[in-house]
Amino acid sequence: MKLYIETVGCQMNELDSELVVASLRKDGYELTASPHDADTILFNTCSVRQHAEDKVYSALGRIKRLKQRKPELTIGVLGCMAQKDQAGILRRAPHVDVVAGPGQLASVPALLETARREGTPQ
Repeated sequence: MKLYIETVGCQMNELDSELVVASLRKDGYELTASPHDADTILFNTCSVRQHAEDKVYSALGRIKRLKQRKPELTIGVLGCMAQKDQAGILRRAPHVDVVAGPGQLASVPALLETARREGTPQ
C-alpha cells in the first residue's frame, strides 16, 4: 500500500503526521511523493487558521476526480480540523473515508481498514 500524506498547519501537526506514518509503515505502507500513485491519501490539518482549512478543502476538491477514477482510493482528514468539523467535512467532501481528530490518531490504521472493508465513512 502506498501512502501520500500532506500536513498543513502547526509543528504539532508535523509530529502527528510522523507518528501516523510510523504506525502505517508497521502495517506495510510506504510513502509516495504523489497523490496519483497512492492507495491512501491523508490530510493532517490544524483548525487555528482558516487558510489551512481552505487549503485542505481545495485539495479535497481536486482529488475528488481521482477518487472517481480510482474508487479503491482511501482518503482521510486528520487533526484539529477533523475534530472540530467532522460533519462539515463529510457534507462538503462525501468522498472522504476517514475523519479522525488528534485523540484518534493511534486508531488511523484500523479506521482505514474498516473504511475499506465496509465502504462507509469512519
